[in-house]
Amino acid sequence: MWRRRQASLSKAIPHRDGPEPGAAGEACEAPPALDLVALEVGFFEALLDTPTLKDLPPNMYEAEVLADLEFLRVQARQAVLLPRLPMVLPELVVALRDPDVSTGHLKRVISRDPMVVSAVLRVANSAYFRRRRHVTDVREAIVVLGHDGLRRLLPSLAMQPVFTASSGSTHSTVSGPRTWAYAQRCGQAALALAGEHGEAFSLYLSGMALGAGLLIVVRAMDRRRLLHEALVSAPFARRAMAIGRKLAGGVAEQWALPEATLKLLGDYNADRRTAAAAQLAMAEALAMSRTLLETRGGADPLPGLVAAFPQQPAGRVHAAWDELRRFEASLKDA
Repeated sequence: MWRRRQASLSKAIPHRDGPEPGAAGEACEAPPALDLVALEVGFFEALLDTPTLKDLPPNMYEAEVLADLEFLRVQARQAVLLPRLPMVLPELVVALRDPDVSTGHLKRVISRDPMVVSAVLRVANSAYFRRRRHVTDVREAIVVLGHDGLRRLLPSLAMQPVFTASSGSTHSTVSGPRTWAYAQRCGQAALALAGEHGEAFSLYLSGMALGAGLLIVVRAMDRRRLLHEALVSAPFARRAMAIGRKLAGGVAEQWALPEATLKLLGDYNADRRTAAAAQLAMAEALAMSRTLLETRGGADPLPGLVAAFPQQPAGRVHAAWDELRRFEASLKDA
């Protein structure tokens, strides 16, 4: 299973045992680039908890799922498998894009949704913020989290029920929570890679939307009752994920996300030549790698990831990796 897939990945992942690089006068060698194809297939296996996929053409059951996904993409019918978000989300996104938005306005918008109120208070009282006094007021919680914290928190809170609602089906039950964790990692990694870039918020929302596109893939497999035993093809996994990325653009439009997010997802699915689209590709690879480490362990993939994306500053990639680790720790404390 994963161990055989890991053999392909490990060729591109240096181990940290042995002497430090450059010891005894030895020249430092750049680590080989991570095999991104193997990463993607390995992630798909981990997401669905499947046996090792093989380099075989899609079988008839997998082909039916791909046909369904293409139909959803061409007909813009992703809403069939993905419900609408709470109506409060578009207003929240607009408010959070305004650097001068008042705490009072944010409180009014947040207070309209009891689920969002509960989540904001829960995070403000988490161990991550180390508060001595329990926060009970929405306004105080906004001050604790800060506007930047809310930009990261509120869209994900509004999206969470879509990912975590179980349909009782085979793949959704197992993969729904994992897909949600992946979506959050994509968003957080994209935000960290953007730094102070003007497209930071659009990158974050685009990363979350990629997770939603992947969720449609999972639900399409459930609708066809594609059992684990019928999942055999690595090319099927790669094609399904590629369609899921395109469906993410339709999801963003359906959820009334900002125009800049729609454009970024369009660029990402076209040629990835823009700086923001390249950062989104890096964020996706980081999120996949974190998911694989969490579910199946293995060697440290970070050096190989840095080598696989030479256009991204190594320091920023390392910072994004560390930010993902801090984010994951905050979720455990929340």
